[in-house]
Amino acid sequence: MSFLQSFITRVFYAATLLLAVLVLNFSLIHLAPGDVADTTAQSMGGADAPVMAEIRADYGLDQPYIIQLGSYIGKVMQLDLGYSFFSMKALLT
Repeated sequence: MSFLQSFITRVFYAATLLLAVLVLNFSLIHLAPGDVADTTAQSMGGADAPVMAEIRADYGLDQPYIIQLGSYIGKVMQLDLGYSFFSMKALLT
């Protein structure tokens, strides 16, 4: 087996493993009880249904699972890992 063929095989396996980890990570977070809208509403002191719907629309949580997953993988491929709401909150206080 040549070096180039071995290298291409390893890159393919690495990309496959990365994709599997991304899908598993996204799925586990998606299966957890609650979502970002619930957390955001709790930090605001509660929210009614229209506000919750607006928060879910802002974060894309009103989209189907497969659309959310595709968006997540697309952003990771662009190296857009987002930002942490908790670390931003800590910086602002």
